[in-house]
Amino acid sequence: MTSQNPDNHETPGLQSFAEAFFRAEEAVKKAESTVRLEQEFPDDDYCLSGLFVPAVNELRYAGWHIAKYIDEKDPSSIGKAVSHCLRAEYDAYDCGIQFFLGECRSFQIDYKRIPISSVIPGYNDIVVKLNQIAQNPATRDNAANRVVSLKKEEFESLADIYTVFQAARDELNKIGKNNSRKNFWLVLSVAVSVVSAVAAVATFFCACR
Repeated sequence: MTSQNPDNHETPGLQSFAEAFFRAEEAVKKAESTVRLEQEFPDDDYCLSGLFVPAVNELRYAGWHIAKYIDEKDPSSIGKAVSHCLRAEYDAYDCGIQFFLGECRSFQIDYKRIPISSVIPGYNDIVVKLNQIAQNPATRDNAANRVVSLKKEEFESLADIYTVFQAARDELNKIGKNNSRKNFWLVLSVAVSVVSAVAAVATFFCACR
């Protein structure tokens, strides 16, 4: 008896492999297209493809085990192929997650002197979410269906957060420029006051001589 669920102890069938493979391929395409779009990699995609080597390798290993099953009719090969597909799906989403986390950290650094919550409602909750995702202890070694599903959810959550952050940049830049102007005039005012005070003191001493 074959199983449609790679998480249990029964040997999965070819249908399970097909479903796992298509999910993994979708994950690779989704993450790959996201990074390509945002980073504007060159047409040859040499740099881009390098990011997804682990996921692509897992799909290659999956294909090898299916070929071995066809050649030797060993049912365990299907289970191994499904496991590689799950790891490929995990690696693809994880690559996208690391990209988004890096971009979000850059955003926070860019606007560390600006009250971001004045532009992005619920910003503090978003920061908590980012920290939770960054500290997720799940690894590819236990890339079962439930773990991969969590990675997919985190990828989609980060994609939404990244979109919000990017949309807020224009308004935050305006605030930053206004603050710079205010700081300039404040510094200028202080400098004028200091110069005036020094001039007054100098005048006083000159008058006393």
